[in-house]
Amino acid sequence: MDYYENPDLEWYKKISAKNKVLPRCPYASVYKCPIYFRSRALLRRTNADELDKNEEEKIIKYWKNSELDLSLLEEEPTIYYGDKRQIESVTNFCPEATFYIYGYFVSFISDSGDETDRAIRYNNLKKQNIKQDSWAWNWSGLRSKHYTDCRMYSVLSNEKKIEGSKNNNITSKQLSEYKKYEYKCYDQIHIPGTSSFYRSNEIIINRNKINIGDSLFLLLLRLAVELKKGEDGWVNIYDLHNERIINNPDKHQIYSNLRTVLKGSLIDKNGKKFIENDGSRHYRISTHPDFITYNKEKLLNHKDSQIKKLAEELP
Repeated sequence: MDYYENPDLEWYKKISAKNKVLPRCPYASVYKCPIYFRSRALLRRTNADELDKNEEEKIIKYWKNSELDLSLLEEEPTIYYGDKRQIESVTNFCPEATFYIYGYFVSFISDSGDETDRAIRYNNLKKQNIKQDSWAWNWSGLRSKHYTDCRMYSVLSNEKKIEGSKNNNITSKQLSEYKKYEYKCYDQIHIPGTSSFYRSNEIIINRNKINIGDSLFLLLLRLAVELKKGEDGWVNIYDLHNERIINNPDKHQIYSNLRTVLKGSLIDKNGKKFIENDGSRHYRISTHPDFITYNKEKLLNHKDSQIKKLAEELP
């Protein structure tokens, strides 16, 4: 996206179409998403939103009884005011709520600076031949956002899948950890530590048996070891390189190869969701640690010394 492109409805729908999702966020409702509600409630206090005050009080009580409100609003929607109590910026807002008021899908929008700052900005825009309909003529800065990039959307959509799943009995503790660590899948993997032929390893994904080579199996096992530690499961690519799990930290083909091998057995057939990348050089298996099981005794007898060493780290 060009910096000066307007994150308007047309822009939003293009991203939705590219991602093969609904044009608008299905959770953009005050009773479905606490981020959307908080954003709308704050805007109401500026007289920019028509949310009824009495209704707002009812919704506040509703969310006080929800785990979502208490455990996930680490980045609170906030309005910052200038010296004359004029809004300078809004941040951490739901893009669906900002579109409702400003006409742009953004999580942050600002009009900071005085008349001198604006004059300088306008002059720079003229020099760059920025179109008059660009947001930049009215705002000093913004951060566009699509709902699929929203942390809460990830949690809400995953929670829906989990609650509707017939394959897993999700405990309240597991559900809480899904929310906390934002695991995107609920596939089950069993690593029996057996092989059907030389340099091939059997794994069972959602009751489907497949075989993968030692190099891909080594990476999968390393990610499994990290996940079984009981936290978010992220592993830095440079750690993988230093541990000789991968040969080159700047090449990503091995992750693509692993995703390709696994995706046919995954519930959503989406290897990128299962072998997840955070965009900051970290990878993980994005399912709950409880859904990964193994035969440690057989893995300890594996012919590959690195695999045997990793097996020793399994709980």
